[in-house]
Amino acid sequence: MYRMVLCWWLFFCLFALGLFGLTWNGTVAEIYMADTTYICILIFSLLLYCTVECGLSIGAVDTIGNRFNEARERIKVHPDMPASLSVAKDLEEVDEYTTQIILKCSFIAGSCASLGMIGTIWGMIQMMKAITQIDLADIDLEDFASSMGIALYTTLVGLFARLLIRIQVHTLSENKRKLDNDIQTCR
Repeated sequence: MYRMVLCWWLFFCLFALGLFGLTWNGTVAEIYMADTTYICILIFSLLLYCTVECGLSIGAVDTIGNRFNEARERIKVHPDMPASLSVAKDLEEVDEYTTQIILKCSFIAGSCASLGMIGTIWGMIQMMKAITQIDLADIDLEDFASSMGIALYTTLVGLFARLLIRIQVHTLSENKRKLDNDIQTCR
């Protein structure tokens, strides 16, 4: 009945379980402590926002789809019954809302990758500043490699967030497309 909502809920639970695992093994704490720009927190906040928005939108599309299917079944049983106007009106509102969410989350997905790159560049600039202030003979390659790894965390987080948001946007788009196709075939 609410198949797409259940798929989104599975995605959300797997996301939460993965985040718990990363927290448990110390990766989240390492990223938090290393990210002096707090760009990773911004990226994670955007990911969480898009996840909630996509979930709500998927729920709305599923609800309208179920109401549409119920109305279609009632019409099959009672052919003299007029089609439900409230379903059509709700469908238009959900269509507009879903289109806005798809555009907004697609933009945010691209921004997450860009923010990750900005964080990496910022981290590399800070690392280069630190290198210029010390004697070249005293450079510890382990610290240098560690700083480089920390700078790349923001890119990793940004690309991972982009991927997760794009998966949700694709799921929402496909759910909306299927509903539109069902409605077009009934007209």
